[in-house]
Amino acid sequence: MADARPMFGETSQQGSVLVRLDRERAQAFAKFTRDHLQKPINILIDGEVSATRVIRDPVVSGSFPISGLASAKAADALSARLASGRSVLTVAPAD
Repeated sequence: MADARPMFGETSQQGSVLVRLDRERAQAFAKFTRDHLQKPINILIDGEVSATRVIRDPVVSGSFPISGLASAKAADALSARLASGRSVLTVAPAD
């Protein structure tokens, strides 16, 4: 991973983390999202499902948000863990 930046929606009152992948991971993620169009996938952090989303369009930019976090503090903490390498983010098809 290249970067993880916390964000907070004033309107939604929820935190999110914008994940930006390095080139190699971005290419792999683009292929994964093309292969799983209109299908649910799990976003896992340290092996635990953080979110389940349906892929509507291929993600070719290498950036995507993890949204729905309870607070700005939760977004800050997740961003710090991902950026430091203390936590591992993976994606997998949802069963």
